[in-house]
Amino acid sequence: MYTNWNSPDAELINKVLPMLFAVLGVFLLMAFILYILKGVAVMKMAEKMGIKNSGLVFVPVVGTYILGKLAFEDKVMPYLFLGFNIFSFLFGSMFSSTILAVFSGSSLNSAELNMLSTLQVMHMVFAYYVLYKVYKKFSDKAVVMTVFTVLSCGLLTPIFLFAIRNNELKNETDRLA
Repeated sequence: MYTNWNSPDAELINKVLPMLFAVLGVFLLMAFILYILKGVAVMKMAEKMGIKNSGLVFVPVVGTYILGKLAFEDKVMPYLFLGFNIFSFLFGSMFSSTILAVFSGSSLNSAELNMLSTLQVMHMVFAYYVLYKVYKKFSDKAVVMTVFTVLSCGLLTPIFLFAIRNNELKNETDRLA
């Protein structure tokens, strides 16, 4: 079969494909910059709180644990946050594949969809609560930062964490007074 590469479709592809790669490159660059900002901020805050091995914050699973340690003083909650993130990631993958399956024409059990979407909402609420606790420990504007974090779907999290990384740790007695 003969294909004519000078067709209008080929010209359109030759124009759109570089733009698509440029947009993808910009998104990847922004994601990398935000990841570095968040990592540096959490590492600096963890050092202030005396958390050991804070340099491992750039490892995704360990970074989640350290963020949980920043938020909670007890020993159980950081592990709970880490386990919930891993569990939610695994079921989030199932949720995404379920949504894709619906668009491809297969049937969907509404109980499965309800369970998966409820789990994702629980994960988001718990993650925003963890961020609120961290904001509250290092800033007086915790509520405002949490509201803007929720409204931006978490995109402002690295910027807020980086902005408060050098703040002094708030005392528990100062918060109660």
